[in-house]
Amino acid sequence: MDLLTYFGLSERPFVLAPLSSHYVAPDPDPAQVLLDVIRQRRGLAVCTGVRGSGKSILARAVLSQLPTDTSVAMLLVPVRTQPDPDRLVMRVASGLGVSNIENPGQALDALIAAMHDAALQQKQIAVLIDDAHILLSDPGCYSQVRGFLNLDDPHRGGHLLNILLFGDILLNDPSLNSRVAERVVLAPWRMSETRRFIETRLKNTHARDGMFNPDVIHMIHDFSGGIPSEVVRYADALMRLMFERKAGVANLAMLDDVMV
Repeated sequence: MDLLTYFGLSERPFVLAPLSSHYVAPDPDPAQVLLDVIRQRRGLAVCTGVRGSGKSILARAVLSQLPTDTSVAMLLVPVRTQPDPDRLVMRVASGLGVSNIENPGQALDALIAAMHDAALQQKQIAVLIDDAHILLSDPGCYSQVRGFLNLDDPHRGGHLLNILLFGDILLNDPSLNSRVAERVVLAPWRMSETRRFIETRLKNTHARDGMFNPDVIHMIHDFSGGIPSEVVRYADALMRLMFERKAGVANLAMLDDVMV
């Protein structure tokens, strides 16, 4: 019998992968702040926070909430140690459906034309970039981002392309810094947010009531410092230990063993 069967779960409640289906919106919800930037064509938004604060899952939550019939959006995750501005243009063009591109210069012209076509169809256009600090470390990519923000929507006003940056970002260029429409800083969770996340994830996966009592959740919060990834790590480790010991309810002694 595996863990899911033992606990009667539909899926693992706590995983470190940034799955949009695991996003539990706090109040206020930063996803709505970022979605408003796209809806209102305000151009540039920046999301920062300490490591493990939930930037990657927030990016995916925003993307998942954009209606496909009224928006064109893509998520870029730099994987190369040497970012390339030409590759950036090609990837954005591809995301807008531009094909048969032979060179970066042709891609940029085709990209701008595709953005104007999308605007004529009343669609919002957004590029979300996770780990954006990797991309912006390259002067050419940095310059290309600024260039994208110079494109205005001639039909509805505002920006033709909205860019949402997620990562450990320092914008030292005053000309780009001044264009930031919204800054979202993800702080560690408060106790109430940790509790809401754990209880919501357990409920959504059909866990039995009372598996994690308030004292256990409080200790998870204290040990994790409210860092979302640490909350997930401790909660998952505790559930695996419960399965190993064939326990239906967690207790503080188990949590002490997890912390060792």
